Amino acid sequence: MTIESGWDRLALRLVPWLALLALFGLKPNRTRRAWWVLAPLLLEVVPAYTTMNSGVALSQLGQILLCSALASAALWLCAGLFPPARRLSAWLLAALVLAGFGLLAYLPLLGGPISDVGALLIVIGLGPLTLLAGFVLAGLVCRRRFGAVRFLLAHLLGVVVSFMILMLVLFIVMGDLHNLGRNPVIFFVGAIYGAVFWVMMLPFLILALANRFYRARLVALVGPRAASPPPDGGMIEDQAAERVLAVEMRERE
Repeated sequence: MTIESGWDRLALRLVPWLALLALFGLKPNRTRRAWWVLAPLLLEVVPAYTTMNSGVALSQLGQILLCSALASAALWLCAGLFPPARRLSAWLLAALVLAGFGLLAYLPLLGGPISDVGALLIVIGLGPLTLLAGFVLAGLVCRRRFGAVRFLLAHLLGVVVSFMILMLVLFIVMGDLHNLGRNPVIFFVGAIYGAVFWVMMLPFLILALANRFYRARLVALVGPRAASPPPDGGMIEDQAAERVLAVEMRERE
């Protein structure tokens, strides 16, 4: 697929932004608190657009950052509709949102001077899968005892390890295991990519931990026990906030 004119490309660049704005019209997002998601989004979009006009390596990084940031913002806006009592369904929906919005954001880049298959693969495949792996592991680690640092470290470990595993799978699928055997350092490149990708998504994780509105949506991805710290600690400290989370859980069920 190629984009024939500059006007077509400009129109396509507006599509993911318009789709993202449409998500604010969903009933759970009709509140000023939902707009906090724009803070981490703008924090990442500005450097993304800047680096996309730089060298090849930086332009690819900019592509991944831009598309993944838009997809992550869409995920947190859609998470209010995910069934918290059915995490498997929530994970599937999250993967579809991340991959779908990532692809939507990447469409204007197809056929352009900085179009890159590797970046597209990360945006619609490796990225969504590794982010979900991070949520799964964080939910398991924080099931009995919650802590913001514990959550972030568990999520980082899930992303990095799953990135390495998926890189290995790619080598197997491409029949390129002999190169991996001659140079096993390549295997750890996946860890580096995973760590860099996690840092890109860190502002959204901080938002989910620090903001009560999005903390309630974290429940759908990691489970009520993992997302709700004990009354005497964590990012949400007052009993009223805990009761709000409990009420929202009962209403969704």
